[in-house]
Amino acid sequence: VADLAKSRPIYEELLNRILAKKGTLPMRDITKSRMVTESVVCIGSLLDNKKVKDVEWPPQCLLISIKRGDIEIVPQGDTLILAGDFIYVLVGKEHASIVREYAGEQS
Repeated sequence: VADLAKSRPIYEELLNRILAKKGTLPMRDITKSRMVTESVVCIGSLLDNKKVKDVEWPPQCLLISIKRGDIEIVPQGDTLILAGDFIYVLVGKEHASIVREYAGEQS
C-alpha cells in the first residue's frame, strides 16, 4: 500500500514519530533497517507472564500487536503477555534476534 501511495510504511512512520518525541534518535537514523518480526512466546521465557511496560525492550523497538488465539490485541503498558501469544514487533534488524530470545525461540 505504501508503494502505491508513494508514502512511507505506516509502522516505520509511527515508530519514527514516537522516538522523535522522546528524543531517542535523530529522525534520519530511525528508519535505516527495520523489520516486523513474528515470535511465539514460549513457556518460561523472559516475556511469559510479564506486562509490556515491565519488559526491557531492545533500543528502537515497538511492540505493535499481540495475537492470542483468534483475538488481536493492541498492546498497552498494562497488557499481560502470555505463553502461546504471537507478538509482532517492529525492530531494527540488528536487534531482531534479541526479541526472538526474549520470546524463548531458539535461533
